[in-house]
Amino acid sequence: MLDENYLQKTIDKSIDPDGLRHYLGIFVDVTGKTDWGSFYGLDENCSVSLGIQNCNPDKVAEVLNAYKIPAVSVNGEFDTARILVTETGIKLPLQRPEEAVAEINDIVNVLKANNIEIVGYAHPVTKDGITKSVAIRDAQIDCSRFDDAEIKEILARRQTTFDDFVGNQLDDALSHSMSVADVDEMTKANYMKSVYRGGTLGNQPYATVAEKECKDFVYASPSLNTARGYSKGLGASYKNEMSPNQKFTKDFGLERGVDKRNTEYFAKTGQTPYETDVYPHQNKLKAVYLSVDGQIYKIADENGYISKEWEDFVNLHPTKSMPSNYQEVVRNNKFFQLSKEGKTTSEYKGKTYDLKSQSIDDYIKEQMSHDAVSVGKSGKYTTSYPLILKDIPNGANLSDLEACYLVGEVSVGKDVSLPKIVGWKGS
Repeated sequence: MLDENYLQKTIDKSIDPDGLRHYLGIFVDVTGKTDWGSFYGLDENCSVSLGIQNCNPDKVAEVLNAYKIPAVSVNGEFDTARILVTETGIKLPLQRPEEAVAEINDIVNVLKANNIEIVGYAHPVTKDGITKSVAIRDAQIDCSRFDDAEIKEILARRQTTFDDFVGNQLDDALSHSMSVADVDEMTKANYMKSVYRGGTLGNQPYATVAEKECKDFVYASPSLNTARGYSKGLGASYKNEMSPNQKFTKDFGLERGVDKRNTEYFAKTGQTPYETDVYPHQNKLKAVYLSVDGQIYKIADENGYISKEWEDFVNLHPTKSMPSNYQEVVRNNKFFQLSKEGKTTSEYKGKTYDLKSQSIDDYIKEQMSHDAVSVGKSGKYTTSYPLILKDIPNGANLSDLEACYLVGEVSVGKDVSLPKIVGWKGS
């Protein structure tokens, strides 16, 4: 599980610690209390999404590959073991959370050194958020058009048609829907105690179906009425538990990377907290409300669906995303299956290293233990990937290394012995 110790160690050896801290959503308030962000407590495999401003897929993939961070452009070959670079950002492979954070650190360092601008925050997407995909572009998802085995099983078991079963459930919901007064009272009583997400009805409350990486997370609001505005037609509103130090922004703040603020900030300034990001490992699902033509009816609580009929009803509306390119369709479907099985598509070992925290000899021994370093023809040690060095203290001897990458502001003294350096961005 990702805890504060691992996150802090990763930040400490980053070339851009403030930037990495921001992208991981880690903030320190005026009292000195640290909110460890969206990755804190994560203990399952994930694929991380990160937005890039004016992203050129081919160029960004080329830069990442130059630093031996495996990537493929959306215009190139299919490879789910690599980072996918799209027109709006990057999507990491399905990997362990510790490896994902280490890779994000390296990516932030490399992009910063090459003047590539990150937008928004890094968002971990786990099995609860990864959806099946279809190569269809449409505003509404009509589940009846998909040849889904689970839908067929439900209808066969109930000996009915899709339209008849759904129609009966909707009639029951409308006849027992909450009054306007009840909704207003519940909203007022739970304001800034719970958060609500509104959207298209589906069987994945944490589904992420955004077209841009900077929006690849579950949006939520402290107001049920606000969430209901996003549940047009046949939709749903999902009630989630707030984390102990839930952060909010104004409208469009999360996708733009605006600093998140806690509830005390909004109370003090009189500003309205509009949106927050929700993750399954931090925000427990408390209830699901069906939204039909502006009226709502509770179909699930924290213990599950209130009846088997409503569970089947929701499963008749499977969540499916519709990416604009076929590579993402294939990728999402593979990740959907593998995530359920607890599998990954790649392994990653961090490349950023601070010579002040460990001697180069110790580093070489550590890397040789997992075959990342070998002895080359010249008799010197050769790394299987370039190093990203945060700092080189005076007296450091790197002559035993065949080559390395240096990024960031690195000050080299006269008594530092350097090998041939490739891609050095330091001073």
